[in-house]
Amino acid sequence: MSDKPKQQPLSFIAPIKGETEVEVQKNYNKLSGLIAQVDATGLNNVGTVHFGNFIFLEPATGDNGQKYYKKFALFTFYDGTFEQYVKDFVDKVGNTFNALLAHLDDVPEDLIPVEQSPQEFAEYVRKYDQPVAKWYAAYPNKIVKEITNPVQGGTYIKE
Repeated sequence: MSDKPKQQPLSFIAPIKGETEVEVQKNYNKLSGLIAQVDATGLNNVGTVHFGNFIFLEPATGDNGQKYYKKFALFTFYDGTFEQYVKDFVDKVGNTFNALLAHLDDVPEDLIPVEQSPQEFAEYVRKYDQPVAKWYAAYPNKIVKEITNPVQGGTYIKE
């Protein structure tokens, strides 16, 4: 048994697009609306995601009194290599990322659609992937398919 967990962390934190406070607010609002529409189907289809969550960071209050955030984050733990994980995301939920990337800063012009630029998408994600100092895994030697397979005693979690 290896001491190295089979899962890998992704801690993607990127600035929300906008050169002015008003532009950042608009893009935050659009991202927030997009996130509200995301369901578990896409991540289930990827098949290697242990968990994932979207978070907004760096709260601010605009001159108009509206609360908004300056950064967008996606935290996940996944099985396999980073390259395969990104490829699976492009193949299974590329449209979701096309929509999200339109509201993030520093996105290369030719990155969208990600289906046509998977390597560039991987480079962008890697650029904003933050190192994880330490993390805990309750099942470090299990992959998602071993945990969710009912024959092996796992259960499916539904929204």
